[in-house]
Amino acid sequence: MASNAPSLLTRLIPDDARRATLLQVVRFGLSGLLLTAMVGVLYTFGVYGLHLAPTVSTTISIALVTVPGYLLHSMFSFSGHGARDNAHIRAGRFAVTNGLSFASNFFFTWLLTSYFGLPKWTPNLAFLFVTPIITYTLNRKWVFA
Repeated sequence: MASNAPSLLTRLIPDDARRATLLQVVRFGLSGLLLTAMVGVLYTFGVYGLHLAPTVSTTISIALVTVPGYLLHSMFSFSGHGARDNAHIRAGRFAVTNGLSFASNFFFTWLLTSYFGLPKWTPNLAFLFVTPIITYTLNRKWVFA
């Protein structure tokens, strides 16, 4: 027999809008972990395997993950959120957001490795903990609104 009892999530967060936002944050987090791991692996391979400068490796890594990032966020992270018309405008906004994400990551790479002389792996910390806050906010409020 099917139960009509509300799910645990519904009992914990009865407001539909807040529950939807929480699920969106979780999806974004999962997508972000995957995309960040991709950037991190490519960055690390570029720096240690190919002996590229950290800023060059950052540039290449982010460029290679841009299209998978758009597809994943569009079809999974922000599915069901906002309008889906004007795809060219949404793609343009995603490109701007990705450009800001790149600028942020590039800045942290330069700051941590060149200015402070910290180990080459340290920019991964900013990639993981700073950039996602910026990109989630822009994607939710502007790109996929």
